[in-house]
Amino acid sequence: MLRKIVRALSLSLIIATLYPASLFSQAAASGGDAVVPDLETRIGNSGTTVPTEAIPAISPPSLPDLPKAEPGEQVPAPMPSASVSPATASVPAPSDAGDFDREVPAPPSESGSIGVTAGAPNFLSGRFSFLRAAGDRPGFFLDFSGESASGYGGHSQADGFFDRSAQASAGIFGDYWSASATATSRTDGLQGKNDRYEDIVRRDLLWSLGAANLPLGGSPFSLTATGAGEIFTAFAEDSSMGVSSLSAISDATGYRLEPFAALSFLDGSFSADLSGSYAYETIDDFDELNAAATSLSLRYARSVFALSASVGVAGDDADGILVPFSVGFTASGGNKIPSLREIRLVGGIDRYRSSPYDLSSATPFADPRGPSAYAADWNASGGFTLSPVGDFGESGEISLSGDATFRRSLSGRGLYAVTDFYSSSGLIAVDRVERTSFATKASARYSVGVFETTAGWSAEWADRLYRESVQSIDVGAAARGWGSAKGLRASLDGSFPIDRAAMPDMSARVTYQLIEPLSVSLSINDAIPLVTGKTRYYNDLYAERGGTISLSAEAFF
Repeated sequence: MLRKIVRALSLSLIIATLYPASLFSQAAASGGDAVVPDLETRIGNSGTTVPTEAIPAISPPSLPDLPKAEPGEQVPAPMPSASVSPATASVPAPSDAGDFDREVPAPPSESGSIGVTAGAPNFLSGRFSFLRAAGDRPGFFLDFSGESASGYGGHSQADGFFDRSAQASAGIFGDYWSASATATSRTDGLQGKNDRYEDIVRRDLLWSLGAANLPLGGSPFSLTATGAGEIFTAFAEDSSMGVSSLSAISDATGYRLEPFAALSFLDGSFSADLSGSYAYETIDDFDELNAAATSLSLRYARSVFALSASVGVAGDDADGILVPFSVGFTASGGNKIPSLREIRLVGGIDRYRSSPYDLSSATPFADPRGPSAYAADWNASGGFTLSPVGDFGESGEISLSGDATFRRSLSGRGLYAVTDFYSSSGLIAVDRVERTSFATKASARYSVGVFETTAGWSAEWADRLYRESVQSIDVGAAARGWGSAKGLRASLDGSFPIDRAAMPDMSARVTYQLIEPLSVSLSINDAIPLVTGKTRYYNDLYAERGGTISLSAEAFF
């Protein structure tokens, strides 16, 4: 019965709201789902083994934004990228390492780069990127990259301690429309955890196309219609070791589709968005998942403050019907309180897709099998940013910020989390959990001239769940182009857990521009394992790549 209700809801949405998007209803990854706070790294994003390379990025084209997703809304991103998880897909772009380093006054109509990085232990990567901005003709971009590493954790590649990855992205875009596709492949050695297999492989094909904020004549209305999708598979490759006492690693193969449309109204200080989406997912050996959502969002901005509210109806044939909503308030100090940059408050019920396969993209050894679920939280958050007025040295500036977020799962609406124990096949088990979370973050930044320093404290005060550390101090320092060394840039970053005896994460990079189109960089990523020979682990179960030292060169054209 519930399946019939969801199908009826989705059909009415498509007829009433999505009909203008019929040309774009190809597919969808869940690029615009609400994002679980970054502090929950053991739940939604356990980081990646890929070190931050010293290869500066080509700025992506400036495209019109899709409507901002209020809690309860799902807004697929127009151009998915293999460099991020499907749950956060966006315009494909090279690594962002180096944004602070490079000062590009205005991107040329055509630009590109080619770079290579080599390091120890046994690390190699390369990248090619090209971008042509939109003008009289559509713009387009190409991006190819690959990397491999082995021998980390004090073991050899023959023992299964290796990883390699590759991606290719291409897309075209205009003032209001875009289309792109990204193919990715990643292979991780299983480190002898299951003698029957040598490694686990993940392959994805993502695509997206549509129009965003397309004006409807001279009226205050505009239309957004997009479609996106993903074909994905994960499988283990047999080794020559024969049998194992552990269970077989089953394949996880499936695809996702999601059309989205929104009608927007903007008149002076008032704006409104009526949106609708449908999502379909199928995975081998699991039931199909159908989901639909519609939402009305309102916003009023005047002077230094803005009020927002949204309400919707969402349902899927696994967990049923839900009514997401949100109310929010933001304000700035303006001329009366110039030191107050922003204060913000928001709360309600939000809904987002949670997936074992997406978790395995962040934690490569997580068991990828299992259907997605639409988790939902009661939530309330607030934050502020201050820039105190005063004399902080010549051209100096200081800013202070604080954030606090409370989340509590609705009954039966938990999200997937990576656990601290093995599944029957030797992979890291994934569990759907309900949680209560209260996360806080405080940070400060001071900049003067070409120098900048940052410091922050992040903490979780409620559920630890499966995380090793929930409180950390993060610090950073950077400098660029000072004195006679205008082509020299340097940065240092560190993260220090303070509630557990865990290894800090410290990295450094120095970049020198030899000539205008050519730069070289020396990077040390996660220095402590590199110096001490200790091993960093995913959830205390599988060895991570750990520290690397690398030398890179990149040429721009």
